[in-house]
Amino acid sequence: MGTCPPFDPALGARCAPAVWDPDIARSVITLAPAPAGFGRGAAWPAALRPLVELHAGDACHLVFDLGGARHRVRILGLAGDCPLVMILPSDGAGFAEAGSLASALNGEPVDQCRPPASRFQRHQFATMLDIFDAAATGASLRDIAVATLFPWLDLDATEWKSSTERRRVQRLLAAARRMVAGGYRALIER
Repeated sequence: MGTCPPFDPALGARCAPAVWDPDIARSVITLAPAPAGFGRGAAWPAALRPLVELHAGDACHLVFDLGGARHRVRILGLAGDCPLVMILPSDGAGFAEAGSLASALNGEPVDQCRPPASRFQRHQFATMLDIFDAAATGASLRDIAVATLFPWLDLDATEWKSSTERRRVQRLLAAARRMVAGGYRALIER
């Protein structure tokens, strides 16, 4: 399934984000007590409060919102305030998330702790900017759809009016407008 029970499916993801199973979701950051010889850990920043906290066995699962990005953390072997270390897979999965969490734990402003955009996100941002530019030059939604997303599209006017392709272009154009109005250049620089 991918989530750690219990969770309430009737609640929305914004108010009750899911706690993911670290064995399935490789972006979950695992913290564990540090081996002997590690120094004393820094105090947990007061501003860093979880959206969700779930205790299951000897683990505590937390979900944080850091700079608009959700970070899922599992703390193993809770033992008071001993120093913690991050356990990361050797293939690099979770490194960006771990860096963002480490920044937050070191007291950096939370809005600067967003991990860099993934390859998919960068592609989506570029597509939205293409759609925004095409709309700014006066292209119709249908022309935008054929030029950017659906080059094979061959629908008559009635089919186009009720098509999922049209709704997708409308959603992406609305998202592109919000992105441009909200400082999209900061996304490009990541």
